[in-house]
Amino acid sequence: MQVSDTQFIYSKGADNSQGSQKSRALGKDAFLTMLVAQMKNQDPLNPVENTEFTAQLAQFSSLEQMFNINDNLKNIQMSQSSLNNTQAINIIGKEIKAEGNSIKHTAGSDTNINYKLSSAAKEVKTSIYDNRGELVRVISESAKDSGEHTFVWDGKDNLGNVMPDGTYSFINHALSVSGTDVSVTPLISGRVTGVSFDNGNTLISVEGQSVSMSSIIEVNNIN
Repeated sequence: MQVSDTQFIYSKGADNSQGSQKSRALGKDAFLTMLVAQMKNQDPLNPVENTEFTAQLAQFSSLEQMFNINDNLKNIQMSQSSLNNTQAINIIGKEIKAEGNSIKHTAGSDTNINYKLSSAAKEVKTSIYDNRGELVRVISESAKDSGEHTFVWDGKDNLGNVMPDGTYSFINHALSVSGTDVSVTPLISGRVTGVSFDNGNTLISVEGQSVSMSSIIEVNNIN
């Protein structure tokens, strides 16, 4: 009789649950239904022993705890997402530095390209591409220490032609004195002008470019 009461309680809870919880409630009901059916159809001459029945109830209890843990994790995730959105809005108007390899170029002007070396390099080669992925320019630099560096692209291609306005990308390749590859992190910097949210991802606008909130490595106030 106690099992029937328990079944009624969980069935009632399932009726009051939201759509996202229906599959979970059905899982509980299915477990209880099977348990009750087993008790109803057991052999009277060989009934389920108390230890086996207790073990089955313990399994149900463990199942319930796992569902509760899953709900708690979802709530934590929602809270963290809300916090990230608030933080993103608070950095509008500030200068940021983030990992990224895109640059906004204006025809006829110089454009800074930033990167960070994990160790000293004897040569750093930077390839610049247009928004169609076609190679525009290759620039080589020599003898760079570890840390952050900036070089100025004059906005011209390999033939000396002035490139039009647009968003370009760049890839750095660095070699050490011994000829081994040196890890390079491409960087972008600029003023945050807006924030957008896309499928749970927080994106910020920097100099006309979209940057993931998680890629930001530095935030500074503008004096």
